[in-house]
Amino acid sequence: MQHQVLLQLRGFPGDGGELTEIPGMHSSELEQMERLQRIGIAAAAIAKCCTKLLLQNQPSLANKQQQPQAHSPASPRQTSLPSLTTTNAHNDDAITRSIVNSAQQLLTEYFAQLIAIESDAVAGLFSLARTNLLLEPYKHVFPHLRDFLADLDTKQLHGIAVVDALYKLCNHTGNVNVRAMWMRLLKAANVVFGRVLINWIVYARLPSGGVGFFIQALNSSSSFERQSRWNTQFTLVSSNIPSFIPTQLAEDILFVGKAVDAIKKSDSKHSLVSKDSIIDKLLETTISELSILNNSPEFRVLEFSVAIKRVKKVVAGLLWEVVVIEENLLQHLKVCRDYYLLGRGEFWITFIEECDRLTRAAAARLAVVTEQDLSQLAASVSQSLGSSGDTFTTENSTFRNLRFKKVKTPSSSTSLYATALIGTPVRIEYNVRWPLDLILTDRDLDKYNEIMAFLIYLKRTQLRLQRLWMNCGLGVATGARKGSNSEGAKGNNTSKKNFIAKIWNIRAVMMFFVDSLWAYVQMDVLASEYHKLQFTITAPASELLEHVASSTVSPTHSGDFDSIQRAHTEFLDASLRGCFCETDDSGGGSGMKKFVGSTLKNCLVTCEGFTGFVERTINSGGMSDGGWNGAVEEARKLKEEFDRHSSFLFRIFAGVQETGVAASSGVNAKKAYHLEALLLRLDHNHYFSKA
Repeated sequence: MQHQVLLQLRGFPGDGGELTEIPGMHSSELEQMERLQRIGIAAAAIAKCCTKLLLQNQPSLANKQQQPQAHSPASPRQTSLPSLTTTNAHNDDAITRSIVNSAQQLLTEYFAQLIAIESDAVAGLFSLARTNLLLEPYKHVFPHLRDFLADLDTKQLHGIAVVDALYKLCNHTGNVNVRAMWMRLLKAANVVFGRVLINWIVYARLPSGGVGFFIQALNSSSSFERQSRWNTQFTLVSSNIPSFIPTQLAEDILFVGKAVDAIKKSDSKHSLVSKDSIIDKLLETTISELSILNNSPEFRVLEFSVAIKRVKKVVAGLLWEVVVIEENLLQHLKVCRDYYLLGRGEFWITFIEECDRLTRAAAARLAVVTEQDLSQLAASVSQSLGSSGDTFTTENSTFRNLRFKKVKTPSSSTSLYATALIGTPVRIEYNVRWPLDLILTDRDLDKYNEIMAFLIYLKRTQLRLQRLWMNCGLGVATGARKGSNSEGAKGNNTSKKNFIAKIWNIRAVMMFFVDSLWAYVQMDVLASEYHKLQFTITAPASELLEHVASSTVSPTHSGDFDSIQRAHTEFLDASLRGCFCETDDSGGGSGMKKFVGSTLKNCLVTCEGFTGFVERTINSGGMSDGGWNGAVEEARKLKEEFDRHSSFLFRIFAGVQETGVAASSGVNAKKAYHLEALLLRLDHNHYFSKA
């Protein structure tokens, strides 16, 4: 009997797999032999599955050739990171091999137990009950392991999908021995998973397709338009994210690898720290933090999340040094401030006036203003202002990629003010070199152009109202020189003077409104928000430079790339809110844009219409229908229209104050703050609110 049992435990059940009934054997003993037989059959099936899976997942030749290099003195940082690169996406699954090796170790322990039982049998100490007791843990473990390995083959599970399956199995069993087996396999899989993470986090190197990593590389676009490599080079594959990794954590892992890739490919010649030292620091930090994958008896999601957050903080600080210090981010932000936000006032005043002349000249010859005309005009204006180092004129300038571009197919998100400059939508394209496009993304440039269009329209209206003063003064002087003693001439001069006096009063009201709005936008919104952005960047920058200058000073505030991205996004969003140009529909933004933004647009359109009407009337000498008296009536109607729009605007302001929205929190409070700041400038003497 003992020979039959030992053969069964070795996976040799005998003829047809049937047990040979021994005379005098009790039924309970037969049941025990059947249990032992099932254990042996399962062990044989496991061994067969292991052999098959190992043959299916053999390391590629390239991988074998790279392994000795891992211990080469020339590459000390590779010692703990065997390469996962392969030439066959589905036949080189390192995670599956690691699990199979762990299963084979379990079989080795089982066969070692069999050797001990065989030794007892030779010594005459064999007992069926004792054998069942010794092999009791395998009774439940082997069937589950056999089915799992079979699923790896039949269901084509591979890579991180296997890790996810093991994690679920660990948390869905109540059998202590089975759970210990799942935890053992999961630990073996996590060793490889940890190497995959380290390869990505430290070297931005993706594993083979067989691993099924949840981050994949995208094909680079050959388009001539600027594309942010930060957003187009790597992407998350949501279907590959294991259940034990939250989406936010997967995004953090993606961020770390992309940041390392940005650091490695930065082409700055003046680096505060070498790239090798960055890699060394990342390797030390990552291995230290991710050691929980290898050393912990079970996988703890919370500890893993904290470890990734710590690594992300280190990487974000390193990327901050590359973007802020090496690539001189503040210089690029100054360019955006000068040209998108009209911070360089003398340039824009001259440019807007010259654009008006250029548009009139093009219309006279039945032509259109081209992008080349705008670029040449910008260069001419810069030269006339004596700025030899300007963006538009210096070929070797850091910011030479700033250029005008006409929008051929305006979308629904195109600014209400986009046609202010030349009658067709125009934007400025800023092609910054990578990795600065991590901060100045395409979406950010859209926001900059949205604000710029509003500011150009506002500034153009302000300039036209200012020029109206000269036209009115010229008209009065001309009328005085050409005065006559005839009654008709005196009556005509009187009507003209009444017209001039009328438009003078209207212009004063409109001028005050536009000047106050311009001061509010430039000082209360743009300057204030820009200073906040500068402080976020310069506070850690100044401390870092002090640390570099004096090695005895230890920086206490490390830079954070994430904080820069958030600060820049908040700066643009706050600027859009302050200019009432929000384009998104979230958080009530559409209502604010509808009621305040459109009302401001109507006020400015009325001012534009008023200046055009006055210029035409004065240039024609009051020869329009109704003469000067008719012009006075038309001016009165324009004044009433302006009063109607401004009154509606101040009713909104009054509603904000009465409901106390400003005391609320969140986005609505920020919008209410902008309303109150504008109200303070426009209605400090309660003129508009009383009207």
